[in-house]
Amino acid sequence: MWSAATLAATVSCELVRSTLARIGLLLLQHKELPNVVTLITGEHLSTSWWSHKQSQEIFACLESLDDVALATRLIGGRVTFVDRKLWPALVAAGTSMRVPKALSKKEKQERLLVVAHEVHTPSGKHELQIEPWKDWAERAGVKPLDSAAKARAVLEEAALELGAPVRLLPWHRF
Repeated sequence: MWSAATLAATVSCELVRSTLARIGLLLLQHKELPNVVTLITGEHLSTSWWSHKQSQEIFACLESLDDVALATRLIGGRVTFVDRKLWPALVAAGTSMRVPKALSKKEKQERLLVVAHEVHTPSGKHELQIEPWKDWAERAGVKPLDSAAKARAVLEEAALELGAPVRLLPWHRF
């Protein structure tokens, strides 16, 4: 038998998944735009979600998104979940930009030049690992859209649907 808390967490995560599927993009946390944390807690938090009483439910929901979304820093450098249906556009947009060699891993991530994953090292530290879009796309079985301009337009439309101005997307920011 499910507890009321477990049922509420499941319903909240289903709301996250359905919103992500409908819009195509969803921020992890934001004070104004639709985001995972607010959908689960019902609050716009001004502090880290890790300190919220529902942090475990948020974390469990985030873990469950791995099969349907890629987390990247698409909108304004913030963690943005991108629904699988937008991956062809994301890969085309990411591979269309030149990667300057002098940038740090974090700068490459924020400019959408690579796919980045945060991993826990054996010492307990967090480390950013990067992967070229082409390698990730091959591994994920994603065929990019054939036009970078079309890809950017698709992602801009999704950003607008979310309520985010397109000027926050990497190709407008950098």
